[in-house]
Amino acid sequence: MEEVEEKGECQGAELLEDGKGKGSAPDLSGKKHGGEGEERDKDELEPALSGKEVRDRRVKKEKLPGGIKFVGVLTKHNKSVVESGTESIYFFPDGTAEKAMVWLTDGGDTFTVEVKALQGTGVVFTEELDSKELAKR
Repeated sequence: MEEVEEKGECQGAELLEDGKGKGSAPDLSGKKHGGEGEERDKDELEPALSGKEVRDRRVKKEKLPGGIKFVGVLTKHNKSVVESGTESIYFFPDGTAEKAMVWLTDGGDTFTVEVKALQGTGVVFTEELDSKELAKR
């Protein structure tokens, strides 16, 4: 299993009553990177930082249909494709996610799922995209 030392980042911004935005870009360590804004509560971040599974009634484990297997996962916080072990993709309470690519196969065809960071959604491609595509998107 490969250990990840770098932390993913999430971008945040809030809209003020006058319609002007004020932004901050905290990373998962709770450090601020400019702008004004409150630091995330350390207790809120602790589960994500520890790598422990976060239990939430809105999320449940699902098994892949028979014959479908993971080929690899590439995340923004880990610069190389992970082909074995466990890899995390971070999803945040504000609906955003960490940019990532996931490759799945049915034994014949390989599909690519691109996780869109700002939307927190995935796009399925019926082809195997090159890992270099993540940087371009």
